[in-house]
Amino acid sequence: MATEYAAPFAASTIATSQQYRDRHRPAQWDFVDDNIGGTGLQVTNAANVNVNIANGNAVVQGALYQLTAGPLVLAVPANGGGSNRFDVACLTYDSSHSPGVYGRLVSGTPGSGMPALNRSSTGVWDMPLAHWEKQPGGNIVNMVDRRIFSDGTGNILGPDVNWAPVGPGRRTGMQFRDWTSGTDYTYNGTSWIENGTLNGWLSFTPTWTASTTNPVIGNGTMLGRYRVMPSKSVNFVMRITAGSTTTYGTGGAYSFGGLPTAPMQNIASLGQVVQAYYYDSSANIKYPGYAYVASSTTWQMQVANANANLVTASPTSPVVPGTSDEWMLWGTVEVT
Repeated sequence: MATEYAAPFAASTIATSQQYRDRHRPAQWDFVDDNIGGTGLQVTNAANVNVNIANGNAVVQGALYQLTAGPLVLAVPANGGGSNRFDVACLTYDSSHSPGVYGRLVSGTPGSGMPALNRSSTGVWDMPLAHWEKQPGGNIVNMVDRRIFSDGTGNILGPDVNWAPVGPGRRTGMQFRDWTSGTDYTYNGTSWIENGTLNGWLSFTPTWTASTTNPVIGNGTMLGRYRVMPSKSVNFVMRITAGSTTTYGTGGAYSFGGLPTAPMQNIASLGQVVQAYYYDSSANIKYPGYAYVASSTTWQMQVANANANLVTASPTSPVVPGTSDEWMLWGTVEVT
């Protein structure tokens, strides 16, 4: 039989710390209660033997934490290993501890990565404030501020998306702002995605093939940029520049691809066309033309030759390619 419970109402109270946590945690991120980048609960190196946590307030798993008459001094154990060791200063939520939220240090293993933090939504939970490396010689180096702040509207702000909130607790649609760069991110259920991805340019590596034997770029370069626009369209540009060790393949037409989102072959039965050129560096001549969608993922290029006739770019046309020659495509396409 289904059971319903709601609190706090008459004869129904929030009676346990876990019930309180369950009430507040889903809608209240962990955060330091201060201006962005302020000194509240800031961690600093104290003569390479301790770290100090400054006075300040925080909310951890819905619970209030206040540090006064500080700083709180945490001793940093000596590193007896032969490599640097990562340490993390945390505020730890533990309902069995007094107080239920307290400052502590989590030390890693020399030569390994970050130490594991507690991430139980019903047990112990660590909210990191900073991490650093403890050297075998005794110094504390490379301290990274990992405090997260609230902007007062429910959004969260931190100094680096690499240390944005981790699960459990992250929800699809959750917003985070990297306040050093001003970049906004949304959690998509798997990872933090830059909001600017919709209209921001991203990199990709083009592909370059021939019908019989594929070219090999060698010490040449293959560069691509694209941005996803509304209505399933993508702007892109790609450039392939031959180097001294580039080989050019054999067979008929070259094909160019690599765009992460596949272009559709037709728009209302019309083939998609973008601009293109081939640059012959030895003669300093650009052969203009166009490229069309030849398959679900590739383009083929038609350019003018020396006689102004359109020819398909290949290992032998419009001329035999050489070092520093370029193939370039750019335009807008509908994508799947």
